[in-house]
Amino acid sequence: MKNSGLKKELNYDPHWYRRIWHTFGAAFLAYYLMPDIYWIHLALYSIGAVLLTIILVLEVLRVKGKVGSSLFFGLKLRERHRVCSYVLWSVGLLILLFLFPEPIAIPCLLCVSFADPTIGELRFKYGLKPAKLIGFLLCFSFFAIAWSEAPLWAAITIPLVGATVAIGMEGRKQWWLDDDLFMQVVPACCVLLICFVAEQFGVDILPGPLIPELPPPAWLVG
Repeated sequence: MKNSGLKKELNYDPHWYRRIWHTFGAAFLAYYLMPDIYWIHLALYSIGAVLLTIILVLEVLRVKGKVGSSLFFGLKLRERHRVCSYVLWSVGLLILLFLFPEPIAIPCLLCVSFADPTIGELRFKYGLKPAKLIGFLLCFSFFAIAWSEAPLWAAITIPLVGATVAIGMEGRKQWWLDDDLFMQVVPACCVLLICFVAEQFGVDILPGPLIPELPPPAWLVG
């Protein structure tokens, strides 16, 4: 009786586990709170590289059948023999944090953290089109807030482009890629391209940092 009760308590719904994992991505915005000190960023990059290496090695072993898929909680049936979405989500997250400017990375991360699971839930209740419309409005608001200090044309164009591309990437799935990566990286690349083109005309449209850094420890500066 005790064992059956324990088993029942540990029988979490994988569906909600995946939803929670998605929204948990927003917690990684704490990265931008770190003081702008070389060794701190070097340590974060190193930790990220080590974790990503471990994740990729485990995933290769799992896909090849060297490690049982049953050890990875929350997998969908179609992910048993293909690259898992959590791996692609992790790759996209690190790409955003380490390679893209903060005003681009933050709204893209929020899109995949909140808009993607929102669409997934609403599509079964209200249909795909209403769900994607609400997802678009969420994505648009994330970009609009992040780019509110940009020139007016950019403050309108970037949210439109970012939200449109993000929603266009939602639901895109292949054997080794899916929207957990697409929704993060593709909108970021499109927005970065707009910034690059504007810069060629002598216009810097990229807003400043959105999240204030924490002051360095007193023992470090004193």
